[in-house]
Amino acid sequence: MVEPALEYGHRGLRGVAFWRFHVIYWLSYMSYSAANSLFLLREPADQIWRVTTTEALGAIYCLVIHVVLLRLQDRSTRDRALVGVGLAIPVTSVYVITQWLMYFAIMPEENIFFSNVAKQSAEMLARQEYFSLLNIFPRWFFLNFWAFIAWIGFYMAIDYARRVKWQEGKLVTAAQLAHDAQLKMLRFQLNPHFLFNTLNAISSLVLDQRNEEAENMLVRLSRFLRFTLESEPTHRIPLRDEIAAQRLYLEIEQARFGDRLSIEIDVDAAAADALVPSLLLQPLVENAIKYGISPSPHGGRIELSAKAVDGELELTVRDDGPGSGGAASKGSGVGLRNTEDRLNVLYGDSARMQTRDRPEGGFEVVVRVPLETRRQENEGRSG
Repeated sequence: MVEPALEYGHRGLRGVAFWRFHVIYWLSYMSYSAANSLFLLREPADQIWRVTTTEALGAIYCLVIHVVLLRLQDRSTRDRALVGVGLAIPVTSVYVITQWLMYFAIMPEENIFFSNVAKQSAEMLARQEYFSLLNIFPRWFFLNFWAFIAWIGFYMAIDYARRVKWQEGKLVTAAQLAHDAQLKMLRFQLNPHFLFNTLNAISSLVLDQRNEEAENMLVRLSRFLRFTLESEPTHRIPLRDEIAAQRLYLEIEQARFGDRLSIEIDVDAAAADALVPSLLLQPLVENAIKYGISPSPHGGRIELSAKAVDGELELTVRDDGPGSGGAASKGSGVGLRNTEDRLNVLYGDSARMQTRDRPEGGFEVVVRVPLETRRQENEGRSG
């Protein structure tokens, strides 16, 4: 199961992400304002504290906008953006007043603006008209309003991007959960049918007082069921483990059929480490026994082979039963249908399953999946 890409608490711009954006923005703006004061306005370096203090207070004022937008996080992006722009007006007004106080109320005689104007117009300096808040406010408001609008613009853009990412994470998680549920349904749908046949055979052995054979069959059944319970339907396992599970299953079936069932398993060394969905072969083998071996009074033979061919793993299950006379060839076998559905879910177009009558008699199922080992899978994840 895949964990959600973003937890609910990380939706939108908040937490560490907000503080990272907020600090970077205001440090950048503070650096710009300080450089402007030093190199353009020629303000003495010991007066830069006015700029840095003003910008620090501006950053604090923006926290008000952030708090309000957080409370409106369930509203649309357009509504929140409009609220942010509306809040920028009073926040900019407070910021301009703060700026005015920093320059013309705290030690104004050291202010470069104050001294420059004083040199130019002693009369204006005496009346303080140039430095009045009403005279300065409109111009300074216009200059600084765009700094807050820019902050809101960046804020909403990052917030929207994080919301989209959160939604994508939810969709991916939902799709993965549905995918896992479908795989489990397809795989576990086969188990009741297998258990019914096996328990029925054990019951027959007990009724015939073949207690030792019944006990051996129960032991084999418990080992096989332990394997099925320990393997996740959504996981892939090495083919050698899958073959070991099929040997357990076939031992159970041999206890039912005795000499009527012969088995041949041929696995290339190059294919033994290939990854396959757990219990992929079991319904195919069960299908061959049900429709290929059971109908014949003389039993028959089941062959299971695996080999690597041109970057693919080719798995073959064949029997020497009635072939097209069996119900499986007509598409009524649950095992064949579920296996094909499972391959489609896991591999899409990368996997193929073919069924056909054998020329010499019998039925054959060939499955081809991409050849991949555990090492290749790990390298793909790390890449």
